[in-house]
Amino acid sequence: MFWTSPKKGNAYYILAHQYMAARLNLLAGAASTAQVDAALAWATTFFSTYTPSSSLSKAVKDQAIAYAGLLDDYNNGRIGPGHCADES
Repeated sequence: MFWTSPKKGNAYYILAHQYMAARLNLLAGAASTAQVDAALAWATTFFSTYTPSSSLSKAVKDQAIAYAGLLDDYNNGRIGPGHCADES
């Protein structure tokens, strides 16, 4: 999944990339927020319901893109605990 680019703005892949990065950040010990937790919960349900080739309604696609944006903000330290600095 990491190596598949979001062809033609595929919301599934866009969300999947940010979801995987956020999960890895949490596994590495990053703190979360209620917003991030809600986005991850919604995405988990989304991934169990849809596939990359599913035809999404506009509302579902818009929500997936919005949560991907929120998770991107989290992954890049714009919300949440902040961006991790290299200590070396």
